[in-house]
Amino acid sequence: MFQVNEVLNLQDKLYRILVSIERQVVWISLDDSKALPDFARIEQLNDLLLQEKMTRVDDPYEYVQSLLPEEGAKDAAIRDKNYLVISPLS
Repeated sequence: MFQVNEVLNLQDKLYRILVSIERQVVWISLDDSKALPDFARIEQLNDLLLQEKMTRVDDPYEYVQSLLPEEGAKDAAIRDKNYLVISPLS
């Protein structure tokens, strides 16, 4: 089972699970700033884990969860704008 926000290492590249839908997940590369979300079959990911070609790793951006920008700050405005873009996905 794959959890939302779980980070996986595949061939020295990091991927974040965005959502799990039936028998597939939507994930995104953390190493490519221009990456777009992509689908992967859960069965395929499980096989990669069993073959030890892919591993679960700690989130390199975990510290971001504890950051709270001050209301009215530029960072807060960017956060709110970006959240409006992704909120329909949840």
